[in-house]
Amino acid sequence: SFVAPIFVPQAQGSQASPQVLWLGYALFGLIGLVALLFPWWQNRYYHYLGNRVAFGQHGFSYSGGSGPFYAMYFVAAAIVIGCGILLSGFGVLLSRMEGGGNLILGAVLAAAGYAAAVAYVLTVRNNLVYSRLSLDSVVLESKLRYRRMLYLYVTNTLAIFFSAGLAIPWAKIRMAHYRAETFTVTAPSLQAFTGAPGEGEQATAEEVAEVFAWDFGL
Repeated sequence: SFVAPIFVPQAQGSQASPQVLWLGYALFGLIGLVALLFPWWQNRYYHYLGNRVAFGQHGFSYSGGSGPFYAMYFVAAAIVIGCGILLSGFGVLLSRMEGGGNLILGAVLAAAGYAAAVAYVLTVRNNLVYSRLSLDSVVLESKLRYRRMLYLYVTNTLAIFFSAGLAIPWAKIRMAHYRAETFTVTAPSLQAFTGAPGEGEQATAEEVAEVFAWDFGL
């Protein structure tokens, strides 16, 4: 069994007990269930936030189903799997490298796959959320590009690592600059909006920041 060795050490040729097997199946089943429900939950999370904030007397509106979130994570999983296949393809090369070179190259390839998947999710999710968020006649739009985001994430991470964290402010400003360049607000007129809080509105500064700064990472 491939499950039993994860939980208890066993001598060669021994078999896992039924209790350990069932524990492993239950654990993997729970992980699978969480993975299947996560895109649905994330859409509901943004739906909850987007419909409970306001600008003056005008409330935001967020709408849309979970389908695009499932498609987004499916592609991200495909990226990870593809990088894993690529990594296994380098198996012969890794096995011939002496010392710790094989471990270093394997770690670099694994990190590259993870970075590619994360950059894809953050790019698509940011664009998706803003495309579903509206404020009466005002239309919000984000046009982040995957290749540019991947480049920024990788270079920012390297800069922070080699500077022992001193480059964090520079990386944040760099990312914020690109996000601002690709974000547009289209409205017939902004004069109709007032800055005074509307009656019954309970939008806090933290909630507003959450809406306008989703996934504001490095």
